[in-house]
Amino acid sequence: MCDQGQLGVRGFRLLTVRLSHRSAILSVQPPPHLSLEPLWKELNLAGVACAQPDGFLRLAPHWPNDLSQVPEFFSILDAIL
Repeated sequence: MCDQGQLGVRGFRLLTVRLSHRSAILSVQPPPHLSLEPLWKELNLAGVACAQPDGFLRLAPHWPNDLSQVPEFFSILDAIL
């Protein structure tokens, strides 16, 4: 697992669990004060497709999204937080 630790966004650790340390799947670990399950539910209710299969919030921003949707994701995340 490649841990980007200090490179986190809004307190989330950015991770990849691929052996090659490269992945189109973005895995994030919420800060300790946030519970993953409620965050996952709120993101899904807001229309953000994501999963939480193994204790990480998983996003696949490579498909079918484009870069113009990244600010929208962070706006949704900010509203939830």
